Amino acid sequence: LCNSLTSKAFSLANKRFILDRDDFINNYSQEIIDYCWSALSVNVIQNYQRGKGTIIKGFGTFTFKNPELNLEGTTNQNIRDKKPKCPVFIVSKEFNEKFCPGEYTKQNGIRYYIQKESKNISIVRLNLAEMAYSLSLSKEEVANLLKHLLFHLSQAIINKTFKNKVLPGLGVLLNRNNIIAVKFNNDIKTENKYKNQKLT
Repeated sequence: LCNSLTSKAFSLANKRFILDRDDFINNYSQEIIDYCWSALSVNVIQNYQRGKGTIIKGFGTFTFKNPELNLEGTTNQNIRDKKPKCPVFIVSKEFNEKFCPGEYTKQNGIRYYIQKESKNISIVRLNLAEMAYSLSLSKEEVANLLKHLLFHLSQAIINKTFKNKVLPGLGVLLNRNNIIAVKFNNDIKTENKYKNQKLT
């Protein structure tokens, strides 16, 4: 699945990261910029497939919504309690202090969302080393490139020039009145909906 998503992500030439480019970004080709953005999505997808969320410095956290039903402490919890795990993106204040976290629902579109802390959800950092290897760049270069891309993305939202931003293979980043949410692809929802959570 991941290989097919990677191929799909890297073939989205018409979904490019088109923003105003500063001097730093101008050091890189449009192809490298597109691959960097796609590699970010692929890394998040890989972690979701492992039942883990992903924290991205200066952007936010891809995690799971808290389960509505909790049978923790009961006999055979991992067998009896499937705990639907629906993906959600929680925007960080580091991305922009004006932005609020949201979720996308078919019924209501984008709405404000508060995520309660849960020790049962494993969160890992974005794997910059893996991204750097796939792009033939150093970790520092990838970190700086992402930093600049995310800055331009946040400014586009603030300046109201932002249009929905595709996260290849993962979903679409959306904004409504500075409420930031991701509309996840159906295959991401299906893949992660009924994975058991580990006891901690």
